[in-house]
Amino acid sequence: MASPSDIRRARQLAQATLEDLDSLDQSRRNSGDAGLRSMLSRIHQRRWAQSSRLLEWAGRQMGGVVPEIPADHGEAGTDAAEPEPGANGTPSPAAEDPTRPTVSEIVTVADDLVRFIVPRPADFRFEPGQSVKVGVGDVRRSFSIVSAPHEPQLEFFVELVPGGRMSEQLRNLTVGQPVELGQPKGGLRFDSRFTNHLMISTVTGVNPFISILRAAFQQTGPGHRFHVLQGASYQDEFGYADELTELATAHPNQVCYLATVSRPDEARNAGWSGCTGRVDTLVEDYIREAGLQPEDTLVYLCGHSGMIDALAPRCRELGFEVRTESYD
Repeated sequence: MASPSDIRRARQLAQATLEDLDSLDQSRRNSGDAGLRSMLSRIHQRRWAQSSRLLEWAGRQMGGVVPEIPADHGEAGTDAAEPEPGANGTPSPAAEDPTRPTVSEIVTVADDLVRFIVPRPADFRFEPGQSVKVGVGDVRRSFSIVSAPHEPQLEFFVELVPGGRMSEQLRNLTVGQPVELGQPKGGLRFDSRFTNHLMISTVTGVNPFISILRAAFQQTGPGHRFHVLQGASYQDEFGYADELTELATAHPNQVCYLATVSRPDEARNAGWSGCTGRVDTLVEDYIREAGLQPEDTLVYLCGHSGMIDALAPRCRELGFEVRTESYD
């Protein structure tokens, strides 16, 4: 039987391979040789299938926590699927990206956290909690949408990883720079069948919850109660703490926000007066004190895989339905 560390490594390998397929697909799109495009397409499809099977296996080994698998875009690589150039040698309209909004705002939240905003294209439709593949330069990654569907912009809050290709692009992002948008998909959807919604996140894992909350309170009296628990190493990593605190203050019977730092003794957390410890260590006490019951409570987990690995099986053991999205 595979050990937990073996399963985590298998999942990380599969996720890394799926991310690298973006570069392969970009090479295929840029190639002017039909034979090379066809070969790259076949490689893409084969690697996608292998990595998807590995990711699904790892999810089943971890108690059924199967993350959403990005769609395979490599099938568009056959010669028949490539749009023909126009009469003047330029790509036909079908070959052009219809959604390339330009960045309207960039905010550096912390050294390794950035928030950026683009206008929402008129034909861009999504559900609260969904994600979208964003292209910056020649790199594409899926990001959860922070905005609610009624808002005129698309907002993203991203953690920058040292050496990451997308992270390097985002460090150099400028206002006015165009980005590419794919189609919205997956994510953590709000389920109105439940009265209580226990939303647990680490750092940028709060993104889909902000989208859900903004959408819920855009309506009058959503009739649900939201319990938002967020963990981070440092207090400056809570990118939406002010918004969540204001929401909880304005709607104390509907929203509870609890933030905790895992490194309270470090200088960067000087002056912190909130909860301390990893968020996964506080959940069971919170469930008990809040009187949450499996019959009317849905648990959402979003963020680092370590938190999800710790909480998903435990919450299921307690009888709760759990939905997850890993950002690793």
